[in-house]
Amino acid sequence: MAFAPYNMTVQTSDSGSLDLVIFGNRSNTFGAVHRVCEGNNWLGPGSWRTCGDEWSESYQLLPAGILSAPVIWVQK
Repeated sequence: MAFAPYNMTVQTSDSGSLDLVIFGNRSNTFGAVHRVCEGNNWLGPGSWRTCGDEWSESYQLLPAGILSAPVIWVQK
């Protein structure tokens, strides 16, 4: 479910329970957090060697984590 439309069909056990394991990324931990990249999300070796207008002393963090609650529909 990494890409749109972000949905899937599953069958549960007789108990009807469903366990979700959700993974994120480490872009705000190990990414080029001082790089100003408006409209440019390319990352590579040069991303950590920025200067001039592409450098910011403050952290440039990206939206990350669970950005909306999962929605579960039950079909009977």
